[in-house]
Parts: sequence; C-alpha cells; structure tokens
Amino acid sequence: MIKTVLFDMNETLLNLSLLKENFNKHFDDPAIPKYWFAKVLHYSMVLKRFLEK
Repeated sequence: MIKTVLFDMNETLLNLSLLKENFNKHFDDPAIPKYWFAKVLHYSMVLKRFLEK
C-alpha cells in the first residue's frame, strides 16, 4: 500500500502580490494574473512529464 501526503502550496508560500501589481499596471483585466499563474503551473507540469520520458 502506498501512502501519500499532498501539500497545496501554490499561492500559499509564493507571494504573488508584487506580480499582481505589475500585471495590473500593464493589463486592464484583473483576471490576467490568475490566468497567467494557472498557465505557468500547467506548462511546468507538462514540461516535467515530457522530460521524464
């Protein structure tokens, strides 16, 4: 039996407030930082899977 403990640390240990300020300065849509961060997480996992092969 495999026992696993998962921790959700995204945006908990990483303070995105400074990035959000810069995004807000350059973009009119307040959803952009959240969208960008979701894409960063997505592509980092895709790249990780790709490099594991």
